[in-house]
Amino acid sequence: MANNIYYHAGLSRISDFHIPYGGLHMGGIGSALEAGLRKLRKEGNGNLFLHKVMLDDSKLIDINDLGDAHSWEKSWEYLNNKNKLGCAGWRYTNNFEPDPKKSICIFDLIVIKQIVSCDILCLDEAEDKLISYEIDNHWPDYIL
Repeated sequence: MANNIYYHAGLSRISDFHIPYGGLHMGGIGSALEAGLRKLRKEGNGNLFLHKVMLDDSKLIDINDLGDAHSWEKSWEYLNNKNKLGCAGWRYTNNFEPDPKKSICIFDLIVIKQIVSCDILCLDEAEDKLISYEIDNHWPDYIL
């Protein structure tokens, strides 16, 4: 078993994850903050809930980023209907939310071992946390 920490950001606190159509996406803290901030800016107000989650990622298969929601949904349909691979999801280098840690899309909750913590951040706090993370991890200038 390979336990690793991943992050998920959203507009509500999650005590038990569920798998939405198209899979549940998580990643490094930078990717999670990028995705969560998009949701928060679209909503216009509220807080961002940044979940730190321990996963067993040994049943994930490495693939290329599938890009749009339609492609992720098709991959979910494939696994849901014809899962002969024995995998619980995908691990990929995220082309839209760059992060040193690979992102994941899971289709089976068995990989989630524990929600370690949940930080509640307002828009400014989330943006500051993302900028600090980017600087600390020496992200390229075009990301900042």
